[in-house]
Amino acid sequence: MMNLYRVAQGRRLRPVSLGLLAALLLGACAATPQASSSSAPDTGARVRLGLVLPDLSNETIGEVYEGAKAAAGAANVDIMQGGATDTAQWVSACDSIVNANVDVIAYDTLDPAGTKACILRANERQIPIICLMSCVLDAKNDTFLTLDYRGNGVKIGEWMAEAVGGEGQVGLLLGPPGEQGTAAWVDGFKSAMADKCPKCDIVEIAPTGYDRNAGFETTLTALRGHPEMKGMYALFDDLALGAVKAAKQADRSDLVIAGHDGVCDALKSIIDGDLDFTIYLPGAPFGEWIVEAAKDLRGGSKVEDGTLQAGTPVSKQIVDDILSGKSDGPADVPLKPAVERAASGCK
Repeated sequence: MMNLYRVAQGRRLRPVSLGLLAALLLGACAATPQASSSSAPDTGARVRLGLVLPDLSNETIGEVYEGAKAAAGAANVDIMQGGATDTAQWVSACDSIVNANVDVIAYDTLDPAGTKACILRANERQIPIICLMSCVLDAKNDTFLTLDYRGNGVKIGEWMAEAVGGEGQVGLLLGPPGEQGTAAWVDGFKSAMADKCPKCDIVEIAPTGYDRNAGFETTLTALRGHPEMKGMYALFDDLALGAVKAAKQADRSDLVIAGHDGVCDALKSIIDGDLDFTIYLPGAPFGEWIVEAAKDLRGGSKVEDGTLQAGTPVSKQIVDDILSGKSDGPADVPLKPAVERAASGCK
């Protein structure tokens, strides 16, 4: 495993079975926590890990859970999983996990301010905390794993600058306010655009939500207000796929659109010639790292913060080369199986 999975303290993450990545066991993340136990022999002290994530219907978040579940099977770790995109449901699930007296809690949140009360309660009970990507800043987090958001923003900005021909108006569909990754993404994107496309004008647009319908409605409105817009960068693939639909309805097939995450539907849209670009981000390595960190924290060890390096750019040319056999994709990233799955209809 190469740079993509390397974290700041030098730990390398092992690859996870591709079959497990494709087989998301839950279609959505219920507010009621669910226990997942390993059938492996109990050769040591078991660790009870509470995992609180946003909606598992987000493919990348689902892969985080599957990666953790796969790693737990060989690590004497039992996972109690809960969470939701809705803040109230997320807090309810988190409270249930705290009250279950788990050994370690790992969490990611789309609303750091609205969900901090539960993490503060976990702090009061001295439960070790792993923060994944977006943290409650007023609470104690024992370790933190994030993505190189800024690096991804730079990659997308560089691609966009070339795609719009070095000048013109570019829309930027923002992510959740207060979410740390959003600021880093935007900073990287703007930095690259300023460097590679000084004649470009970036129009920031706050969507009403973060699903495809929000991307559709927001992009339609943006195109009416800015008919000269040449490109659109949406911070999530769901928003980007909504933007694709809006561009079709507005008869703007010339609008170049980029997303982020590399979910199967986005890869399929690129194959079909609709979405133009995304960053492929396999979620399983995050889950694997969480399990290792939970064991270390439970054993009393300090775990250094980690950063997974930036994801893999995916364009029409890249998917065409993979499907035609001209390329196998990056050797250290499972992009080829992901593209082949997308080509088969994401089954």
